[in-house]
Amino acid sequence: MAKFNHTVEELKRLQNLPLEEKVILSKLRITEWYQHWQGKVCISYSGGKDSTVLLNLVRELYPDVPAVYVDTRLDYPEVRKHVKATNNVITLKPEMSFREVIDKYGFCFPGKEVAQAIEQAKNNSAKVLNYFAGKNGDGTGNVIHYRNFAKWKFLIDLPVKISAKCCDVMKEKPLEKFQRENKLKPYVGLLATDSLRRRYAWYLYRYCMKELGLYTFLSVVGVAY
Repeated sequence: MAKFNHTVEELKRLQNLPLEEKVILSKLRITEWYQHWQGKVCISYSGGKDSTVLLNLVRELYPDVPAVYVDTRLDYPEVRKHVKATNNVITLKPEMSFREVIDKYGFCFPGKEVAQAIEQAKNNSAKVLNYFAGKNGDGTGNVIHYRNFAKWKFLIDLPVKISAKCCDVMKEKPLEKFQRENKLKPYVGLLATDSLRRRYAWYLYRYCMKELGLYTFLSVVGVAY
């Protein structure tokens, strides 16, 4: 297991800071990233509230940073309209359609973490099968795994393809190809409260806004969303 650089207590402390302080901290991180990569950066943009807040924060400091959006044709019309109304957005297309991805890899259900585990469990991964029994990979008990995985154990035996590859193929692969070809490093906006996987990512890399803070920020800066 990865060694965490930050703690649960630190996450809670940062989440409870006033919005103004969160904005200052966020801009500090944005500046550090920009300077580290000498301005060769872009914004991973979905048109959702998280990336819209990120885009506004980045462009308050660096107005010319491009945003990159993958048009999967699956977003709500309102989201696609919001993206089209945003300046300096590069639109990419996935190489496979949603139907092709489902036919080849299966459904991403009920969520990315569980779907990935189900796929591995269907391939008889002993480590992952322990998750669905409420245990760690080594067989010791884990309450979090019990809460997040155990109730979905029945999906392992269903004759239905399930995997987490939908997002990988339709969003992450086109973005990674673009970033690699253009030698750009992305800003990515995530909420630690979105999932266990993203909470662990915070412990390693640090994010600090709550959902309410995102809406408040958008209201303060006058972004219609």
